[in-house]
Amino acid sequence: MAIRADEANLKRSYEDFEPFCRWKVNEEERQILEVNVQGFYKEQLRVHVKSCGILRISGEQPVDETKWRRFNKEIKLAKDCDSDKIHAKLTRSGFLVLTIPKKTSTSRAISMQADNDQQTEEKIQTEQDASSSSSGLRNAMLRLKPSREMTLNMVLVSAILVIVGVGSYVSWKYLTTAPPTDED
Repeated sequence: MAIRADEANLKRSYEDFEPFCRWKVNEEERQILEVNVQGFYKEQLRVHVKSCGILRISGEQPVDETKWRRFNKEIKLAKDCDSDKIHAKLTRSGFLVLTIPKKTSTSRAISMQADNDQQTEEKIQTEQDASSSSSGLRNAMLRLKPSREMTLNMVLVSAILVIVGVGSYVSWKYLTTAPPTDED
């Protein structure tokens, strides 16, 4: 019996086809891809993410003893996709629905914060240009929120100025006090 199965495998012919795919939803949190695989069972389908960021969807099914249908679809994933959390579901209507979540990273939040800071600074600059009175300029400067880097730089410069000031004072005090003279 095993010999017959091997003979059938050697005589297999494949009919390759390209399944219809469409992006259903492209939201901030995820993307949804629908692949039309009508007639396939979930055991006949494979979804795999390659290390190079390519999503591979494949499947094969028998048509008769020696003829098989198969497909192989590869899609390049966006860099912000979380490939470890991709979810695939085969619907009753014959669609393979792939949910591809996007990464939520602190770097995205930091870059959004930097953009907001820049927009705030530009808005204040515009207000400053529009305001001709000195009180308007003073109010705009008070509303300016320095960034963390700017705050750290200001603290560092202040500390250096304090150290230089204290050092100068001590040097001046030491040099200006006259040593006691021996007047005998």
